[in-house]
Amino acid sequence: MQMTPKAARFYDRFPDNAVSCQLCPHTCFLRNGGVGTCGARKNRNGTLQALTYGEVTGAAVDPVEKKPLYHFHPGSRIYSVGAWGCNLKCIFCQNSAISQAESPTVPLSPAEVAKNGMADGSIGVAYTYNEPLIAMEYLIDCCKAVRKLGGKNVIVSNGYVNRAPLEELLPWADAFNIDVKAFNNDFYKRMCGAKLEPVLDTVAFLSGKVHMELTTLLIPEANDAIPELEDLADWISENCGRSVPCHLTAYHPELPLRRGGDDGRDFEECAVHFSEKVGVCVSRQRDHPRRLGHDLRQMRRDGGEARRLRRRRLGHAAGRKLRQMRREEQHCRLKSFDPGVIHICA
Repeated sequence: MQMTPKAARFYDRFPDNAVSCQLCPHTCFLRNGGVGTCGARKNRNGTLQALTYGEVTGAAVDPVEKKPLYHFHPGSRIYSVGAWGCNLKCIFCQNSAISQAESPTVPLSPAEVAKNGMADGSIGVAYTYNEPLIAMEYLIDCCKAVRKLGGKNVIVSNGYVNRAPLEELLPWADAFNIDVKAFNNDFYKRMCGAKLEPVLDTVAFLSGKVHMELTTLLIPEANDAIPELEDLADWISENCGRSVPCHLTAYHPELPLRRGGDDGRDFEECAVHFSEKVGVCVSRQRDHPRRLGHDLRQMRRDGGEARRLRRRRLGHAAGRKLRQMRREEQHCRLKSFDPGVIHICA
């Protein structure tokens, strides 16, 4: 049983029952009956409605590192929820079954979300799986309920949002992971149906105001060119400083984009170039995901095995970078190892 759609906010009214949604940079102009690019906001007789308010497609308790957040309460577990819909149309989406199509849901009120977020050893709630910002009204209400119970709110987002709604959400958020798809506006236009600049604006705005980590999915021959990664690294250093943790993730071909496959060597080489530009350390997580809480000795054993493999693959330049990583290893506190992820931190 679905909840009745709730009246949305963040929109302007126009004659003839038309509205213009002001939640994200698409600013969809919707005549009566029209649905926004995200699929989750609909004009009904001149009132914009939030179709997914109080609805979730899935929920689970995950390690916080799975978001990925490696420097926010490491070793903790967090209740994760998501609905359906997204304001980007990425042809390489790794979660398209719920992000780009309406999926079955179950009702879950903000109070229930908060209650679940404080059970089973969870530190709070992560809003993930699809794009959480397209359900901003529900997101804010959930965050307030979680905060009231003393929990933490984690937002995993593409960062494609207008400033006013983001400013309203910010006081209730404890951490963000922003997915920077590429450092190339043409990539965003062709492959995501969006623009790069609003995402960079979001990242720059959040920097220094809340804990933030960044993620980039490396797609062979699409956004993994070394000059582009170096430009992204320069931009992060200049606009966010060198303390923001970054995650480079490996691409697993998904429809409709079936380009390429995993090439561990190229993937790691990209990470080394990126880290050298940012001036930070690299850690290649190559083992299966582990429940966090392993002691430091186990972490070092696993990390040592990964470093030996990387030296053989990447040569002396990478070896120097990895020796730097060893010196900074205790600071990084990497206690879980996810396949296909390179974690970069100051």
